[in-house]
Amino acid sequence: MNYIQNFNELKEFFSKFEDGNQHQRIFTTAGNKKVMVTVSDGMESVSKVWDVLVV
Repeated sequence: MNYIQNFNELKEFFSKFEDGNQHQRIFTTAGNKKVMVTVSDGMESVSKVWDVLVV
């Protein structure tokens, strides 16, 4: 399985990380963030986007 985490910290740009099924992230500014995770088995993939409020 391949896991890709995308973090929308600058509103229009996603920072992308490809690693295992766990990723730790510390947001340094408050506000609404989007987090997208894509999981692929090499044949098919599925993505999920979460809206996160950082306080």
